[in-house]
Amino acid sequence: MTVKQSAAVVVTRDTPSGLELLLAQRALDRRFMAGFHAFFTGSKLLTDPDLITCAARELFEESGLLITHDQIHTVALNDLSPLGELRRRACSTELDFESELTKLNLTINTKRFQPLGSWLTPPWLLPTYKTEFFQVHLPADLFDDLATENLLQNLQTQEFESAAWIKPAHAIQQWDDGQIFLSTPIERVIRELHHNPDSPTPIAGQQNHIEICGGLRVLPLVTPTIFPATHTNCLIIGNQQLIIVDPGAPDPEELKNLWETVDPLIQQGAQVQAILLTHEHPDHIGGATQTATRYNCPIWAHTLTATALITTSGGQITVDRLLHDNERLELDGQQALTCLHTPGHARGHLALWHEPSNCLLAADMVAATGTIVVAPPDGNMKDYMHSLHRLRATTPHGLLPAHGWLVATPHQLLDHYIQHRLARETVIATALQQCARPVTTTELVPLAYADVPSHIWPLAEFSLRAHLDYLVDQGRATHTNDQYQFLK
Repeated sequence: MTVKQSAAVVVTRDTPSGLELLLAQRALDRRFMAGFHAFFTGSKLLTDPDLITCAARELFEESGLLITHDQIHTVALNDLSPLGELRRRACSTELDFESELTKLNLTINTKRFQPLGSWLTPPWLLPTYKTEFFQVHLPADLFDDLATENLLQNLQTQEFESAAWIKPAHAIQQWDDGQIFLSTPIERVIRELHHNPDSPTPIAGQQNHIEICGGLRVLPLVTPTIFPATHTNCLIIGNQQLIIVDPGAPDPEELKNLWETVDPLIQQGAQVQAILLTHEHPDHIGGATQTATRYNCPIWAHTLTATALITTSGGQITVDRLLHDNERLELDGQQALTCLHTPGHARGHLALWHEPSNCLLAADMVAATGTIVVAPPDGNMKDYMHSLHRLRATTPHGLLPAHGWLVATPHQLLDHYIQHRLARETVIATALQQCARPVTTTELVPLAYADVPSHIWPLAEFSLRAHLDYLVDQGRATHTNDQYQFLK
């Protein structure tokens, strides 16, 4: 396994009321960890002789802070000085940062970069990175220069939405309350700075799951899903009372990743209250029975999912509690989920509203990339469009699909899905109208999906049938003997 290297910088300062750290929110349009709060981080370049140089360069690029022996510089992106020009070039191209500083008679003050440990990215996240964390503690005389308003002026806006000084205890409280999202090593570093501000113990390790906010853990498991997806997000929600959502891996070896997440929580006093299945598709139910047996807990699902499971699971999965639309599930008095019946992809499909974070756990309503197959008879395009519009009317802080990572712009993604389906409906109606006789879906798919590779057509044919059934429902087409015809 090839492990790439990266460096992260935690900038801290002393205030009369204690230590503060500089926490930045990643841009909402980033492909991964969009909207998460983080430190200044980047990959080691071939031109970086060591990780401290990498850390210093990334800090300079992203925040405008340059830590040299002569002083600590604050450099805006529009600064017309040689340092401003260097920062703009560093942001746009790979360069030999150390050599460029030498040309300006500057050298990095490596002693200010104090190690805070290292962390490996989860095994399912490729390529694998080992990130070295460094603390840069700033002197008091920079207090005014690094006020929040000045920081925002210097921030690299392509990477970050905002940045602010915050006490470690306040950051942990916001994460615990679901107000901000953090990756595991960021949370660990902040927690360590809270407990030991003067001499923090370096972190070390790797973890399969990511607890994005207090009590909301995401563990992607390898499942028999549909390409391009390879994993299904299993969610472990709660603190003392746990609900495990969609343990979809049928492979006992893969399920060990789930045991490694849940077992330590049980050893600390937690109890698994239930397995919750969002719907009956194989990549969401594959490990349900094994998980329920291991933790001696019931299985919950919507009534229609329970009925479907009699067939799809061969009777091996029995639902012990039937869930209903708008039903509220309370956990430990701190966590709560609201069930949202969102049929379309499946008749009994449930999305979940995570109340502490106002995060929409969307299951298979949408995906971070690609599209969602709507396959009759269980799939229904009319229902699916209605469900999309229902979710669009909510105001989530984030949206976590079953496939892919958390989306920080939920309305933008939902609008994309709605517009994509409307546009596809128009293409299908036009293609059907041009046919001189009734046609089957197999005959129509090359016309209706001419914009996608032909090897995708067998999969696209499922959604094509759902769109055609919707046209029939609208009175715009007829369906006789497995053939469709446009009504002129």
